[in-house]
Amino acid sequence: MKKTYPPFWRSHIAPVVRFLDNYTCVLCRQRMAGLHVHHVDKDTTNNNLTNLVSLCPKCHRKAENNQFVFCQLSRSAQEQREKALVEAIEQAEHLHLTYTKTLLRASLKKPI
Repeated sequence: MKKTYPPFWRSHIAPVVRFLDNYTCVLCRQRMAGLHVHHVDKDTTNNNLTNLVSLCPKCHRKAENNQFVFCQLSRSAQEQREKALVEAIEQAEHLHLTYTKTLLRASLKKPI
C-alpha cells in the first residue's frame, strides 16, 4: 500500500525535521545529505514534529521493519529541539515562510 503524505511534505515538513536534527541520523548519529524523515508512530497523517525524526537510509529500513523501538526524547533532547524550533521559527519569520512558521509553532509546546 502506497503511503500518502500531506501537501508541503517535501518542501516544508521534511526539511524542517532534518534541520532540527542537525542533518544527523538520530539513531546512528551519522551526519549526511539524503536523510529520510520517519514517522515514529508510522501514521503519515501525524506530522507533529515530535513524531518525526531524521534517519539515514540504513536505520530507516530497520525502523520500518520494527527493529528499533522509539521512546520519548530525553528532557535535554526535548529542550534542544525546542531551542532549534525557536530558531527555525525566527528564520521562517525572516524569510516570510508562513506555512513553515505555522507548522513550527504548532509543534512548540510553549508560546514564544
